Amino acid sequence: MKTLLSFACALVLLAGCQSSETRDETAAYDSTTTEMEPMREETLCFEQEINGVRTEVHLTLAGGDVTGEYNWLPPEKDARRGSVRGSKEGNTILATYDYMIEGQNQTEEITMELTDEGLMITRPGQVEIDGAMFDRDSGEETTETLDQVDCAG
Repeated sequence: MKTLLSFACALVLLAGCQSSETRDETAAYDSTTTEMEPMREETLCFEQEINGVRTEVHLTLAGGDVTGEYNWLPPEKDARRGSVRGSKEGNTILATYDYMIEGQNQTEEITMELTDEGLMITRPGQVEIDGAMFDRDSGEETTETLDQVDCAG
């Protein structure tokens, strides 16, 4: 019995002496070094105003992941406010745009292209409303270009 107890204690001590590695979920591998470095987040802001209709997009880029807000704000009513979530490859962002307009939740798969001047957003001709697809506006794809602005205001 004493031998069994001594053996169990030795195993516990041996297990405690082994190095334990912790993994940082927010770290990205830098191929130029052998160390892990924290993933950098970048926040970008874009705006446009045409005939009193203001469009605002605020994006957070972390590695290949993109999250943010996309709001279309006419001067009166029927604003479209929502969130975007997607991935970035090169200068192209493929995202899902979930928003509410006129009391209805809608979803679109959109494409955003980062340019030297700002952000070009391409929206499809159809939207998903409560699981069903409907033509949006003219039923045709639309593109709008927003200027990059300072996120501080």
